[in-house]
Amino acid sequence: RYRISAKEKLLISGSFAAQDVMVRLPVNEAAQKSEEQNCRTLQFLNANDSVRGFVPRQLGTGEHNKLPYFIETYRPGVPLFDILKRNGRTSLLDKISGVLESLNTSDKASAPIPLENASYEALVQGPLDLLCQFIEDEDCQRAVGDYFQGKFHGLPVSLGLLHGDFGMRNILSDGGNITGLIDWENSTTEGLPVLDSINYLVSAQLAFGGIDSAQQIVQLLASGSWPEEAETKFLTDACQRWGFSPDMHKPLVFLNWLRNTAHQLRFSLAYNPYRIEAEIKPVLKSISEQSL
Repeated sequence: RYRISAKEKLLISGSFAAQDVMVRLPVNEAAQKSEEQNCRTLQFLNANDSVRGFVPRQLGTGEHNKLPYFIETYRPGVPLFDILKRNGRTSLLDKISGVLESLNTSDKASAPIPLENASYEALVQGPLDLLCQFIEDEDCQRAVGDYFQGKFHGLPVSLGLLHGDFGMRNILSDGGNITGLIDWENSTTEGLPVLDSINYLVSAQLAFGGIDSAQQIVQLLASGSWPEEAETKFLTDACQRWGFSPDMHKPLVFLNWLRNTAHQLRFSLAYNPYRIEAEIKPVLKSISEQSL
C-alpha cells in the first residue's frame, strides 16, 4: 500500500522478514531534511523507556537510484479521529495528557532558562524570518517581530521534546489506548512542549468543529472562547505544568501558528499565493495589532 503525503513524500507500507514496515521516500530536498529529522528523533525516543513502546523504530536509511529512503517499523492502530468520531471528541483526552506527560517526564525537561540567543533564534526568530520572506509589508513585519520579541525574548522557559505536529492524523489508537505517535519530522528535543497541547486543540477543532480553516481556528483559540470545556482545562493544565501564566495563552497560540506555518512554507504552501493571502496575512494582521 502507498500514499503521497502533503509533505511531499511517498509512504509505502508492507512487510519484510515477517515484520510490518513503513518505507518513506522524500521527493525533494525539503522533504529529505524533514525525514532526517524524523530519523534523529526516533533514535532519541527509542532510547527512552517511557515512550519506546508507542513510537516507530528506525530500521535503516539509504539511497537507491539517487532516491533516498528511510525505513521504520509500522505502528499498529488507526488515526485518532476514527476513534473519536465514534466515542466522542474528548473521550480519550486523559490518554492524550498521559502521552504528553510521558514525552517529557520531570527529569527530562530542562530547568527554566532565558529564551535568548540560539534558543530564541531556533524557536522564534528563525521561523519568523522565513515567514517574512513572503510578506511585503515591512511595517507588518516589524510589528510582528516586536510582538514576539516583547512576549518571548528573555522569558524563562523549560525546554523539552516537542513533536511539532501533534494531531489527529499522527496519533494512533486501538480504541482504548494510544498505540502510536508517528511523523516526527517537525520535532525538536529543545522545544516548548506546551505547543503540542495547543496543536492538538487546533487539530480537534479542524476535525470536529465544522471549520476547515486553521487560520480561523487559531483566531478562535487566541480569543479564549473555546467550545469544549474539557479541552480548555487540558490546555490550562499544560500551561501551568510548563510554568506559563494565563496572560501567555494568546502569545503561545500565535507562536505555535508561526512555527507550523514556517514549516509548511518549506513545502508547497510557498508556491500558493492564494493561501498565503487568505490564511497567513489575516493572522499576521491580528498579531501586528497586538503590538500597537
